Amino acid sequence: MIKISPSGKFIEGDKRQHVPVLVEWTCPKCKARCQRDYSDQHYFSYPTIGCAFETTLYCAECDYEMPVLATVGIICLIYEVTREAE
Repeated sequence: MIKISPSGKFIEGDKRQHVPVLVEWTCPKCKARCQRDYSDQHYFSYPTIGCAFETTLYCAECDYEMPVLATVGIICLIYEVTREAE
Protein backbone atom coordinates (compact mmCIF):
# COMPACT_ATOMS: atom_id res chain seq x y z
CA MET A 1 0.00 0.00 0.00
CA ILE A 2 1.21 3.49 -0.85
CA LYS A 3 0.07 6.26 1.49
CA ILE A 4 0.20 9.94 0.50
CA SER A 5 -0.44 12.82 2.92
CA PRO A 6 -0.03 16.59 2.77
CA SER A 7 3.24 17.81 4.24
CA GLY A 8 3.39 21.55 3.57
CA LYS A 9 2.84 24.40 1.15
CA PHE A 10 2.80 23.89 -2.63
CA ILE A 11 5.84 25.61 -4.16
CA GLU A 12 5.75 26.20 -7.91
CA GLY A 13 8.91 25.37 -9.79
CA ASP A 14 9.93 24.54 -13.30
CA LYS A 15 12.84 22.09 -13.60
CA ARG A 16 12.42 20.67 -10.10
CA GLN A 17 8.88 20.47 -8.72
CA HIS A 18 8.54 20.18 -4.95
CA VAL A 19 5.11 18.96 -3.89
CA PRO A 20 3.74 19.05 -0.32
CA VAL A 21 3.36 15.27 0.10
CA LEU A 22 4.96 12.54 2.15
CA VAL A 23 4.92 9.19 0.29
CA GLU A 24 5.15 6.01 2.39
CA TRP A 25 5.34 2.46 1.02
CA THR A 26 6.59 -1.05 1.70
CA CYS A 27 9.51 -2.13 -0.48
CA PRO A 28 8.42 -5.12 -2.58
CA LYS A 29 11.98 -6.53 -2.52
CA CYS A 30 12.99 -6.40 1.19
CA LYS A 31 9.66 -5.45 2.86
CA ALA A 32 11.20 -2.41 4.61
CA ARG A 33 8.91 0.55 5.34
CA CYS A 34 10.10 3.52 3.25
CA GLN A 35 9.15 7.16 2.93
CA ARG A 36 10.04 10.16 0.82
CA ASP A 37 9.06 13.78 1.45
CA TYR A 38 8.71 15.70 -1.81
CA SER A 39 8.25 19.10 -0.14
CA ASP A 40 11.94 19.75 0.61
CA GLN A 41 14.84 17.46 -0.38
CA HIS A 42 13.13 15.32 -3.02
CA TYR A 43 11.35 16.55 -6.14
CA PHE A 44 9.84 15.53 -9.47
CA SER A 45 11.79 16.53 -12.59
CA TYR A 46 9.86 18.47 -15.25
CA PRO A 47 6.36 17.18 -14.43
CA THR A 48 3.43 18.32 -16.58
CA ILE A 49 0.53 19.22 -14.31
CA GLY A 50 -2.31 16.73 -14.73
CA CYS A 51 -0.33 14.20 -16.83
CA ALA A 52 1.02 10.86 -15.62
CA PHE A 53 4.78 10.36 -15.75
CA GLU A 54 7.15 7.56 -14.79
CA THR A 55 9.35 7.90 -11.71
CA THR A 56 10.78 5.61 -9.02
CA LEU A 57 10.48 5.20 -5.26
CA TYR A 58 13.89 4.39 -3.76
CA CYS A 59 14.48 1.95 -0.88
CA ALA A 60 17.62 2.89 1.05
CA GLU A 61 17.64 -0.47 2.87
CA CYS A 62 18.22 -2.65 -0.20
CA ASP A 63 19.01 -0.06 -2.91
CA TYR A 64 15.88 -1.00 -4.92
CA GLU A 65 14.14 1.52 -7.18
CA MET A 66 10.44 0.71 -7.55
CA PRO A 67 8.99 2.04 -10.82
CA VAL A 68 5.69 3.93 -10.40
CA LEU A 69 3.47 6.33 -12.30
CA ALA A 70 2.76 9.70 -10.68
CA THR A 71 0.56 12.68 -11.49
CA VAL A 72 1.02 16.15 -10.01
CA GLY A 73 -2.30 17.97 -9.99
CA ILE A 74 -3.91 21.16 -8.82
CA ILE A 75 -7.50 21.37 -7.66
CA CYS A 76 -9.55 24.50 -7.28
CA LEU A 77 -13.04 24.38 -5.76
CA ILE A 78 -15.32 27.38 -6.03
CA TYR A 79 -18.56 27.65 -4.06
CA GLU A 80 -21.37 30.15 -4.36
CA VAL A 81 -21.75 32.41 -1.35
CA THR A 82 -25.40 32.64 -0.43
CA ARG A 83 -26.62 35.75 1.37
CA GLU A 84 -30.01 36.93 2.39
CA ALA A 85 -31.49 39.63 0.14
CA GLU A 86 -30.84 43.12 1.55
